[in-house]
Formats: sequence, C-alpha cells, structure tokens
Amino acid sequence: MAASRSSALRTVIWKELIDIGRDRRALALMILIPLVGLPLMALIASGLSSAQVVTVYFAILDNKSYPIVNWLSSQLRQDALQQGLNLNITISSAPPSGVYDVEVIVPYGFYENLSKLDGVAVMIVRSMVGNYASQEVTSLISSIVSQLSGQIVVERVEELAKLANVSIVPSQLLNPIQLSSGYYLPSGAAATQQQVQLSFSVRLLEFSLFFVVNPAIVLVTDSFLGEKERKTLEVLLSSPIPKESLVLGKLTSAAVMGFIIALADSGGVIIYFLMLAGYGLRLTPTLLMLNLVDAAVLVFMTSALVTPIILRSPSIRAAQASSYAVMMVALGIYFSALFVNVQSLPTFLKVLLLAIPFTEASTALTSFVLGQAALTTVYIAIMLGFSAAFTIAAFKALDVEKLITSR
Repeated sequence: MAASRSSALRTVIWKELIDIGRDRRALALMILIPLVGLPLMALIASGLSSAQVVTVYFAILDNKSYPIVNWLSSQLRQDALQQGLNLNITISSAPPSGVYDVEVIVPYGFYENLSKLDGVAVMIVRSMVGNYASQEVTSLISSIVSQLSGQIVVERVEELAKLANVSIVPSQLLNPIQLSSGYYLPSGAAATQQQVQLSFSVRLLEFSLFFVVNPAIVLVTDSFLGEKERKTLEVLLSSPIPKESLVLGKLTSAAVMGFIIALADSGGVIIYFLMLAGYGLRLTPTLLMLNLVDAAVLVFMTSALVTPIILRSPSIRAAQASSYAVMMVALGIYFSALFVNVQSLPTFLKVLLLAIPFTEASTALTSFVLGQAALTTVYIAIMLGFSAAFTIAAFKALDVEKLITSR
C-alpha cells in the first residue's frame, strides 16, 4: 500500500513538473526577468543619476568672501563626485538670472562677521522642491560648512589662548567628553565587526524573502485552478490516485519550481541592492547557505499554507483574492523587517507576530547573525511544524464535489 502511494506521489509530481515546464517561455521569463531585470534597473537608476546634472549657483554679494566660496565649491565637487553626482557650479557676484537646482547666497558682511571673535556669518542655501539630487547637494554643502565652522572655532580658541597667554589644546577644550562606542550580542558578548556588518545586511535578505513567497503562491494557485480552466480536474480526481498523494504531489511540485524561481527573484533583489548600495553590505557564504535553507522551507510552508485556502474557496475569484491577501501579509512582515526588530517588541506583540508563519523565516536569519544559532534552529523547526500542519489541513480540506462544482 505504501509502495503504491509512493508511486502515485511520484507520478503526480512528475505530471505537475511537466505541466509547469510545458510553457517553457513563461517559465524562462519568470526566472530571467527578476534575475536580469532588477540588476538592469539598478544600472539604469545609477546611470540616470550620474547623467543628471545638478546646477548650483553661488551668488557672492560680499567680494571678500570669494576665497572661501572657491574652497567651498572645490570641496563640494570632490564630495559630489564620490556620491556619483554631476554638478554644474556657477560663481558670480550678481543675483541668479534663472532658476537653479541649488542657490547659495553669501550676503554682504559675511567675511567681516566671520573674522570677528564673536561674529556670526550667515549663508543662505535654497534648493529646488521635489528634486532629490538637489537635496543631496544641500546636505553636502551643510556638511562642508559645518567642517569649516569647526575649523574657524578652533582658530578663535587659539587666538583667545594667545590673548590670555595660556597654553591649551583646542580640540580638548571644545570636546571635553569623548564617547567610545561598540556593539554587543544578546548573550552579552562583544560583537565582532563582521557581525555588526551582517546585522545590517541581513535586513536585505529578510526583505528579499517576499520574493520567495510570491512564486510559491502563484504556482500552487495555478496548479489547482489551472486544472479547472483546462477542464482536466474531473479526470484527475476520478483517477485511482489517492487524494493525499494528489494534494501532496501538487504541493511539492509547486514548491520545487517555486524555489527555483525564488532563487532568481531573491538573487536579483540582492544584486539590485548591492549595485545601488555599494560594498557597504556584507554577505558571507554561511549566511547565504542558511538563506537558501530558510527559503526552501519557506517555499514549501507557503505552498502548504495556500493549498487548503484554495481548496476551500467557493470560487476561482475567491481563491485568487485569498492568495493575494496572503501575499500582502507576507509583504507586510518582510517590509517591516527593514525597520523593526521582532525580538525587541513587547511580549504580546512578539507572540502575535510569531503566530504569523512568515515571521519565523525572518527571525531565523536575524538570530543567526546575532550568534543565536540554537534559536535559528528553533525557528526553522517551527516553520517545518507549520508546514506539516498546513499539509494535513490541505488533506482534510479536499472536497472533490465542492472543488468540481466551484466556479
């Protein structure tokens, strides 16, 4: 009996894989579009950003301030180049004749006020509303002016020290308290630099889990609803294949193909962020391997979760709407992972989130990075438990008559 069930299961899985692979063009597009399209989007975004020219106008109403403005503009070019920004800087003593992305006005008396021991020099900076690049340039100007202001303060302190005939170190006078910072793990042990870097990078992997969930839901939904559309469901249900083998075969085949597509989806997302964020992100082989295991369990768990919902939906539209709702829940969980640490939430909120199956996939990765390997194992085990429970629920949810008569 067990041998016949195993043979029936293999038959269903093979049939489903053939059905999924029959439309090779669609399958290839599902794999290649995220793997190629997302990095291409990153290239386009970075290319458009570097091609964009930000116009900056320095209106100097105080002629004595030219040396300061020349230094400021030179420093601004260097910093903007590091940020991938292309600037067109104009320095003039006349008010701007047109509209610029950023306007810097140096009013009359700027240099004189700057030269006084207690003088306050005012520089006016205005940026174009709705222009993200101009906001970046404004931030750079603010940072450079802050550095310049710090240098001038040091010079004023040195001058005061000479007048008072005392010997001091300006930096120690201005900064009497030094802050030494570091990181530690939930265990209390000091965190390594690699763990600090991975703690930021793992949020990217957590967000990419949504792109693992999506193909699993789409494929398992199509696995059942596609049979109805092709008018083959009645023949399949009337075959001698045990109903448990039929459900498990469809679920498994959808999970297998979903995992293959998920690799392309999550891989494309990771490449996309790496290309845009640069080399500040760090991913180790061990973390990537754990991510693969996590994704594989997540794909099967998602397929098992959606299956009883589809089987009990009164209509095809209801099944599609329910699947979409599940995707939105997953998106909410993994988008929140970018900003929220589940472990630091109040107990009732943490329990509530962990009751949502998708949360464990995210917390498993975070726990590993924080040195809690045992907790990572627990979370993956919980996902496997969810998978088993949902699979059993799928077996019980199969009602041949309702499935055939639903529209």
